[in-house]
Amino acid sequence: MSKAAIASGFVIAVVGALALFASAIAPFDPLEQDLANNYAGPSLEHPFGTDDLGRDIWSRLLFGARISLGIAVASVAFALLVGTLVGLLSAYHGGLVDASLMRLMDVLLAFPGILLGIAVVVVLGNGVENTIIAVAVMSTPTFARLVRGSALSILERDHVAASRALGASAARVIFGQVLPNALTPLVVASTLQLGTAILIASGLSSRRIRSGARC
Repeated sequence: MSKAAIASGFVIAVVGALALFASAIAPFDPLEQDLANNYAGPSLEHPFGTDDLGRDIWSRLLFGARISLGIAVASVAFALLVGTLVGLLSAYHGGLVDASLMRLMDVLLAFPGILLGIAVVVVLGNGVENTIIAVAVMSTPTFARLVRGSALSILERDHVAASRALGASAARVIFGQVLPNALTPLVVASTLQLGTAILIASGLSSRRIRSGARC
């Protein structure tokens, strides 16, 4: 394993731990206001200073990381599940099934991620759950395309062809032989997609804040 991967994993683990134990680590309530101490600079009491309402920025970052990571992990997990199933079914059955599923993925890929996310939120409404769905819809085609490409090459291998010739069921071939051999690129893609999911979720949150301000 490369040093960069180890360093990245360590950073992610630290951020995840901070978010998980935010309640115990945060020195202040993230919603607690101190108007007499707004826009305070970094200090021992407030390592990152305070915002316009006197709220401790460090505490808000800790609790904000919990929300951001939660949305990212949930949306990527959902997209990974759906995208993997779509890619496996498309590669295994081919023909009309393959063409139909991949054209649907192409339609989703044709939209910029943030615009697709905004469209989903507009249809479903605001909220954390709908944000997760929006980010998942945006991420699903990436996993579907990746899994389909890997599955097509795996299905050509001798041991898989032999299993199919001997009458192995579709479920046994897909989940017993194809999926285990396609896990490595999926793991890599999932970790990379987490960052994109956080950026898209942040963009959708900013849109909600601006919409609320106009109202």
